[in-house]
Amino acid sequence: MADAALGAEQHPVARTSRYRADREFSSPQEAIALSAMYGANHFPEVRGLACLTERGTTPTMMSRLSSGLPIFALSRRPDTLQRLALCRGVIPLFFDFAAFSPQDLEARTVEFLVDGGFLSRGDFILMTMGSTQGEAGKTDLMKILPVK
Repeated sequence: MADAALGAEQHPVARTSRYRADREFSSPQEAIALSAMYGANHFPEVRGLACLTERGTTPTMMSRLSSGLPIFALSRRPDTLQRLALCRGVIPLFFDFAAFSPQDLEARTVEFLVDGGFLSRGDFILMTMGSTQGEAGKTDLMKILPVK
């Protein structure tokens, strides 16, 4: 049964979605979350999405779109990680991103995912975060990062 489910998720139809395609977004956070999923689904070198999150709202919104890609929810809050374990396609991981300077954050995030065996050299990761670290509900940045 697990093999059938994994095979179905890899089918091209599983990577397309019409969720909210005909409605306007209600917040910058929703625009980033859904744009990230559409972008990742249409850029074949992207191997996953990394969301730096306090409350888990962005990865929760992302999980509503069909995708065969993992959504790595990186948070320093155990309650957020527990809640995100229930979302489809979300892999909650403890990561204290506030411990790093803004200049080092991207490299440290990629390094964390490579060390965990989630990414390999030559992959790309799509990353979302807030421009003001540590503030919940402020996701406003999206980047596609190469794994070097």
